[in-house]
Amino acid sequence: MTEDTIKHVTITEDGDSARNNVPAEILEKKPVEPNQSDCCGNGCSLCVFDIYKQDLEIWKKECLDYMRGTTGKFKEESIISKYAYRSFTLSKITRLTDDTSLYRFTVPNYGCLSLDTAQHLVLRASYDGQVITRQYTVISHAESYGYFDLLIKTYPKGKMSRYISSLREGDAVEFRGPFGEFSYRRNQFKSLLLLAAGTGIAPMIQVVRTIVDDEDDETVVRLLYGTQTYNSIYLREEISKLKGYWNISVLYCLSQENERLKAGYGEEIHFGQIDEQLLNDELKKFRHIPHVLLCGPQSFNTRFLTFLKTTTQQTTWFVF
Repeated sequence: MTEDTIKHVTITEDGDSARNNVPAEILEKKPVEPNQSDCCGNGCSLCVFDIYKQDLEIWKKECLDYMRGTTGKFKEESIISKYAYRSFTLSKITRLTDDTSLYRFTVPNYGCLSLDTAQHLVLRASYDGQVITRQYTVISHAESYGYFDLLIKTYPKGKMSRYISSLREGDAVEFRGPFGEFSYRRNQFKSLLLLAAGTGIAPMIQVVRTIVDDEDDETVVRLLYGTQTYNSIYLREEISKLKGYWNISVLYCLSQENERLKAGYGEEIHFGQIDEQLLNDELKKFRHIPHVLLCGPQSFNTRFLTFLKTTTQQTTWFVF
């Protein structure tokens, strides 16, 4: 939204001047300003406060578009946009565990999102009279046509989780994007060490796919993937295929699993959570100091980022 567009705009911060002109379903999408406690403090490239400011401008524009009669008039080639929400139909829900499912959304006209490696989208929802947003990494292949997939875990008390749990196949869901400052080029690093916990596997899958899809990329990748149990390993079938490549290896770190577990053929299992000792041992195994990628809960990222900052090795890293 340009400065000229919002100058003397009739949509105020509270939306009062638009109430007689704009329907309730649009007015109700006005974003709620986050609390200071909602910010993780890790200097994310797209902070919750950044999303709020962007969404506030988008909401103003949506109100103006309605009053001008231009709602929904987008360029045909604009499948997804950073600056406006688009609706996508939920076509399939595949339950993976009791609290995690794979959600497939249809891209109109057999289109392709054409995302870069490990980019994510912002989902906007209205639930219980409140507008909420969350960021999700697309896990389907970058060249998937006609659909995209998201891996989403729900929590009993989560606001977005209650909305996600209410979704049914055929529902329309709003997204904008893509976002993400991670960039990758062939053989950029000799070695990568990936630390993932839970649904933090999503961007890691994209990174590994990018490498194995390029026959000229010889980057050596080691993935440490932390979950509670063997059955809570998300996307295990695809991970098994990826680790079949000569330069990809995976260590499953199971914090609550019985040590008598019979794992799959060729699978490496560590009984226990990822910790500083394990990370230090893994770092020592590399011939070349690896670039480290981290994705997990805030506490997970903060814990190992602190460790990496204090290690004597010249390790570099990126946090999703």
